Parts: sequence; structure tokens; C-alpha cells
Amino acid sequence: MARAPELRYVGNSWGNDARDFKVPSYTLYDASVSYDLSRVGLKGTSVKVNANNLTNEYYVASCYSANSCYVGEKRNVTATLSYKF
Repeated sequence: MARAPELRYVGNSWGNDARDFKVPSYTLYDASVSYDLSRVGLKGTSVKVNANNLTNEYYVASCYSANSCYVGEKRNVTATLSYKF
């Protein structure tokens, strides 16, 4: 079963308590797809693939001062194979 891509928007924020600078907004696109393998004879088994930040957007996730900012995660894709007993 496929899901529509998800959109995550984070608006501007202040970079510190003194409001000396702003951290710009960013938009990220995520997606996931899963499939129940019981349909092909593997009862209790499923597979899922998740992708975060599909466009590999470079963004500043947060700042605590002008010299202490954190870059957000790059594109990340994970796959999970599950079995229920």
C-alpha cells in the first residue's frame, strides 16, 4: 500500500533568545510504502520503506547562538521487514 508523500513545513524562528537573527523556514518531503507479503504466501510478513527529506534539502534545523547552529538531516531511506508470530 503506497501513501501520498508527506509535506513538513517549519516556519522562521529566532536564532537566540535575544532575537539577533532568524533561522529561515524550510519544507521537507517524506514518503513511505508498505506491502503485506501475506498476499504472496508469506503469512505474517510485511515490508516497509520510508524516505525522509526526499529532495535532500539543506536546512538549518535550530540555533542556540550565531556560532551554534545545527544542520538538519540529509535524505534518509530505511527498509523494514517485519514478521508477526
